[in-house]
Amino acid sequence: MQIKKSEIEETILLCAKDEFVLHGYENASMRTIAKKANTSLGNIYHYFPNKKAILDNLLQPIIININDFLQAHIEADIKITDLSEINEILEEMDFDEYDLKSVISKEFVILMETKDPDYTLEREKLLYVFRTHIADHMRCNDPNNHFVMIVTKMITDCIIHLVRCGECTKNKKREIIDMFAMLCRCVAVHDLAEEEEKSKKLK
Repeated sequence: MQIKKSEIEETILLCAKDEFVLHGYENASMRTIAKKANTSLGNIYHYFPNKKAILDNLLQPIIININDFLQAHIEADIKITDLSEINEILEEMDFDEYDLKSVISKEFVILMETKDPDYTLEREKLLYVFRTHIADHMRCNDPNNHFVMIVTKMITDCIIHLVRCGECTKNKKREIIDMFAMLCRCVAVHDLAEEEEKSKKLK
């Protein structure tokens, strides 16, 4: 009975996640979620008192995982300026790798798009950390710099499109990955330019 209960709860969360991505959290219908989960609306409320409780179950773990991923990446302080090495790393990047799964996920899309005030605040906190890191790569002291904000938005938009792509053609997914890689290279080039400038001054 316990296993069955757990399976029903998991099915409800999976169906809700798809609906939140498809229609947005605010517009998603609990009745539709119940229908897709092959259960009754009343039974959903047995597991989750309201739609916000479902959102909490989906987003709270992913926020922790994304925070951990960002902090680990920042602490590693890896700044590669060799473009051939950057290209090699990006070509071999595994988007199914566990650490990246928290970012390349439907939960990430929901977090980026929801208007729920609690998660709007959480989103802004995460994006500020991300912008600060990008600004650091670009030798800019201002995480709210207009160009930094544009690059950040473009990267997050690429991730959202990659997730929404789902079962799209291999070529389409390749295009999105190439766009993401191009943005990463653009950020890294700032480090390369800085290294070249230092080298010129030493000569």
